[in-house]
Amino acid sequence: MTTRQPANAPELPSAKSSPAARDSAPTNLTRFRSRSYMPEMPSVTLGTPQCDGTEAAAVQIDIKQRTDLMDDYIEKYSSGLSKVPSRPSAKTPEDTVTVLLTGSTGHLGTDILAILLADVKVHKVYTLNRRSSEGPTSERHHAKFKSKQLDTELLNSRKFVSLDGDTSLASLGLDTSSYEEIRGSVTVIIHNAWPIKLSRSLSFFEPNLRGLRNLIDMALASPRAPNIRFLFSSTYFAAQSWNSNDGPVPEDTLTDPRVGVGLGYGESKYVAEQILSRSGLESSSLRLCQLCGRSTDGGWSPFEWVPIMVKASFEMGAFPIIAGFIPWIPLDIAAKCTVDIVLSDSLLPPALNISHPRPSKWDILEKAVPVPKVTFSQWVSMLESRAAQASPDELQRSPAFKLLSGFQKLAVDNNAVIAAGRQDIDQYPGPLLSTEKAQAVSQTLRELQRLSPREGRRWVEYWMTAGFIDPGLDIQSRL
Repeated sequence: MTTRQPANAPELPSAKSSPAARDSAPTNLTRFRSRSYMPEMPSVTLGTPQCDGTEAAAVQIDIKQRTDLMDDYIEKYSSGLSKVPSRPSAKTPEDTVTVLLTGSTGHLGTDILAILLADVKVHKVYTLNRRSSEGPTSERHHAKFKSKQLDTELLNSRKFVSLDGDTSLASLGLDTSSYEEIRGSVTVIIHNAWPIKLSRSLSFFEPNLRGLRNLIDMALASPRAPNIRFLFSSTYFAAQSWNSNDGPVPEDTLTDPRVGVGLGYGESKYVAEQILSRSGLESSSLRLCQLCGRSTDGGWSPFEWVPIMVKASFEMGAFPIIAGFIPWIPLDIAAKCTVDIVLSDSLLPPALNISHPRPSKWDILEKAVPVPKVTFSQWVSMLESRAAQASPDELQRSPAFKLLSGFQKLAVDNNAVIAAGRQDIDQYPGPLLSTEKAQAVSQTLRELQRLSPREGRRWVEYWMTAGFIDPGLDIQSRL
């Protein structure tokens, strides 16, 4: 179960497309297939409509080249790992829980940080972030907390230490004293820093793979190594070409790199999962599904494809009918699940899937957008027509136009789900994820209630209040 979203719009795609190609269901050339979970997804040729033998051969070559590169990075960044002193057969609770959290100024990281600082079971929290042109890390933390209406007094806690560094550098870019302090005291690492650059190839993420290895090396060199718990914020994109006919993605190490082929972002996450699984540490890759608006205020970044689709629907006066279920989890709930896992007394499996155990249907959004409903293909055609008539400046300014090629791919997948009669079976967009093990260690996930139209209305109201959707549309009374 999953879906995870873009942070920034990609380069402007062509506004032209073939309706015939858009309405045809893709042919599976192998048992693996590509599904367009994200509008920024390029053509990754794991399954292409109406391919002849020559094109099919090219597909196989492309897959082989990609998996070879993935294997090369796995070998490069897992070779020469130190051995962990024998781990206990059962989890041995530490006297204190001391956490190192990377990426604490991001959307998810901010909520994780707030929960950790408020939890009395957590003794100390170190955060590690790269310096930014947006200002000092302390100011960014404060601004993020304030924007989410989190308690900014938590940032004054004596158990909070904010560090500036760079995981890709030796000693994490820290001075010797700071590095030795965290190496000797940290019992939990939450590696949550990873750029969401969906148009980049795998090689772009090599500094991040190097950073992961540096964190692993630090943990292995710690006197607490046998008891260190290492959590990595992964994504369903690590299994982006999983074949739904094989059932749900298991909560275990993936063994075939072909399931990770597609976006370089997802390929990098697959590679990172493999490296971590070979570390010998008690570790788990948390495969996050699509994170939606926070449960408290509906806060959902407008730079992602769902709010962009909703905005375009209001502007065009039509909303697409989309097949399948959505296993989205509110951002703050995903953070709570993460902290549940941090504090669990159970030994963790190598992967846990953080996806909604009770998925909802797309009508939770349809009911929040009071405009006529049309097929996804019709909706894309309307967007294409608007793009064809738009000025160059309008093409550059409109987020929906920038995601047009992605919406076209989503429409193809939507038609395929309907043609196969799987609209009441498939998660869409995204592969079905098994969540039994995650539910066992996270009470928050286990007890999570199904999303309803109430959440859909809250998201739309948030986007209107934020000025992303024109409040002049005056739909509040109809929500």
